[in-house]
Amino acid sequence: MLRVVLAIGLVIAWGSVLVPPLLRLLGGARRPSDSIGSFRNNMSLLGNSGSAGGRDGLVLDLTAARASTSAARRNRQVVKKRRRDILVGLVVGATMALLAALTFGGIAWAVFALVAVALAGYVGLLWTAEQAALERRQKVTYFPHAERREAEPARLQRVGSSRG
Repeated sequence: MLRVVLAIGLVIAWGSVLVPPLLRLLGGARRPSDSIGSFRNNMSLLGNSGSAGGRDGLVLDLTAARASTSAARRNRQVVKKRRRDILVGLVVGATMALLAALTFGGIAWAVFALVAVALAGYVGLLWTAEQAALERRQKVTYFPHAERREAEPARLQRVGSSRG
């Protein structure tokens, strides 16, 4: 009886890990990390900025900038959720594999070892990514957006004429 319950638990755990990606794949849902879709979206945002008005044909489109910022924020949230889901799935899988190994023994220990190595590797990758993001936040400084100015023709002539 315990073996049946444990087997059902394993099936449910692995199903919760494997079924959502399959449903997304079969459903045809566009992933946020889709590079072609992202490119098309960015190009449509650029295409909406137009060249009517503004100095030298440049237009500052704040709605496109806000949309880009909110899209980046949404993308970060999606990535964070996906990483959390994978981590939870690996922890549940490792727990179920450990229970199976303790109950059945034999090949279940190999399955547990495989899942444990995958979990340790994923935690290591998450740690490395977090350290890189922390370093980027500490080192990268964004300058305020300066208004684009044209060079004064008189200044250009003076600099050009001094070279003789």
